[in-house]
Amino acid sequence: MVAFEGDKIAHVLKVSTGRPGFDTPTGSFKVIAKNDTAMSSIYKSPMEFAMRLGNPYKGINIHQEKVPDVPASHGCIREHFKTAMMMFIWTPAGCPVEIAPGPCPDSIKYTETYDPTFIRDYYAAGDKDGGVRMIQEVLATKGYSVQVTGSYDAQTMAAVRAFQADAKLAQDGSAGIKTMQKMLAYLNYGF
Repeated sequence: MVAFEGDKIAHVLKVSTGRPGFDTPTGSFKVIAKNDTAMSSIYKSPMEFAMRLGNPYKGINIHQEKVPDVPASHGCIREHFKTAMMMFIWTPAGCPVEIAPGPCPDSIKYTETYDPTFIRDYYAAGDKDGGVRMIQEVLATKGYSVQVTGSYDAQTMAAVRAFQADAKLAQDGSAGIKTMQKMLAYLNYGF
């Protein structure tokens, strides 16, 4: 997937589209709705960081799911978890989406960048959503003791406090803008 900011390429991201018999439709669309914890009404499966595409096709979303090297969805466009989170925050409702047939040209290189300036939310005890899962995945990936559940529980607070101590931040256990910016920077570059 190639994402543009104006007429310049901002991101080039690996995705997976519809498998044979469930081809992803091509053409011009707009993001008509966004839901960070959507559920497929047909397949009864979660679609975190879902961006619903407008007519003429209903039920086509860009969302988080495993991204194999082959088309694998029921027509939706799958993104890696962190890519989906970033694109969900970065892409406004109403954004135009062009879906073209075939793979991304070889001349365009994948970047899979995660810009910490996209983070704008605050997470604390009791929160439950895809953003909490993102925080937990970042912490777990980097060796902090936390289970990825999507619920901001006591274990998550303790892991966030440990991360904040390592990152030399105030240690309140909540994940505000400064903590999340450090998490995404750490994910990309380390301390």
